[in-house]
Amino acid sequence: MLQRLGLAAFGLLLIMGIGTGPHSTVASPSGPTPADPAISSVLSERSDSTRLGVVWTPPAAPDSAVSELTRIADLGATAVRVSRLPADTVAARADRLGLHLYVDLPVAYVSATQLQDTLAGAAPTLDRLRALARRHASITHVGLARGTDTTVPAACAPLRRWADRVRKGETTLRTYYATPFPPAADRCAEAVDQVLLALPSDPAPVERWRDWQSAHPNVGLGAVGTWVRPGAETGLRVPHSPEQQARYLEATFSQLLDSTRASPPIVFVARWRDRSGPRLTSRRYGLHDATGSPRPAARVVRGVYTGTQRTFAFPAGAEPPSGPYGLVLFGWGLVALLGGLYAQNVFVRQTVGRYFTAPGFYRDALRDGHDLHPDANGLLLILVAGALGTVGTCAARLAALQPGTEHMLAALPSDLQSVLATGIEHPRTAGLVVGGGGLALLL
Repeated sequence: MLQRLGLAAFGLLLIMGIGTGPHSTVASPSGPTPADPAISSVLSERSDSTRLGVVWTPPAAPDSAVSELTRIADLGATAVRVSRLPADTVAARADRLGLHLYVDLPVAYVSATQLQDTLAGAAPTLDRLRALARRHASITHVGLARGTDTTVPAACAPLRRWADRVRKGETTLRTYYATPFPPAADRCAEAVDQVLLALPSDPAPVERWRDWQSAHPNVGLGAVGTWVRPGAETGLRVPHSPEQQARYLEATFSQLLDSTRASPPIVFVARWRDRSGPRLTSRRYGLHDATGSPRPAARVVRGVYTGTQRTFAFPAGAEPPSGPYGLVLFGWGLVALLGGLYAQNVFVRQTVGRYFTAPGFYRDALRDGHDLHPDANGLLLILVAGALGTVGTCAARLAALQPGTEHMLAALPSDLQSVLATGIEHPRTAGLVVGGGGLALLL
């Protein structure tokens, strides 16, 4: 059994691409290519048909929330997607600033079977929101769900019923849901007034939106942007630097607001400020950091939203060094050790031969305890654990680069979220846990 696991583990190790080096991993989504001056020349000064906004979580203190909302309006935004119910004073300030508030209900990342019960649990929040909307014209849209599995028709009926409930009570209040799914998979677009695409860190958000727009012209972008890695050096050449985030938004807007093509009815940048306690602490999406200090992306959004600037210059920075190669060398070291063991140890060669040419004899030997070699088996056990640990580390590094990782984590129970998030952000820890767990199971 141990020999079989050893062969399987090393087969998986090779499939994972140990020998291709660190550059074989999925490239971090740095956004579309930089805006070309020829393209910039045909951008509209300001698309009257497109509302431009940001995703915002209001601070708990009303005074702080009002102050931040004023800064958002000064940035040139005409819409704000609010992740929780705003206070009356915040809505009143939005009225005076002429903003449109899109308010998300607390219904996120639930399955289709749980959607009806979750919406019913959010009914008190919806009732308070409707009462607030009667007093404040700025509240124009309510988000019934975000990240919900709308790829199955079972999710559509609850969305349709609750959208009808909103329309019957408030003729001016419109409904939406936010989804990461492509149009071929999503089934519920007709259940609400508008669909918003949630595409944070997507490498091609404009193409994703155009795929939707051909069938659903009213679809908007509910979250667009890419993350900044805490502690990243300055410069466009540095993966997930603040400058890369700014260039991503610059290039995205140059394509979205091209006056020669259709533009979305609404675009939200994710997000105004870094979230407190994000699922992955290595991903910071804010135009401002947690202390409120602006990143270069804030300057890009201000220039685009106010129509005062379309192209921007950023320092290139230093090219990050190649590597690390430690994992690659370790993986190939395990392969070489297994090859040496096969070449020098008759027992291993016989075991491999029996496994492939005489599986019946191999199973009988395992069952009866024949040909036991503790030293060889112990070394194979260590090799298997090392191979599993290497695969775990590679898997964690790959997951850390995938845009969909956050959606996957959000759909999991909170306890499992924290465990997996720790492994993704600390690949070596993930490798030690996987390798150690495999070793414990085999003992």
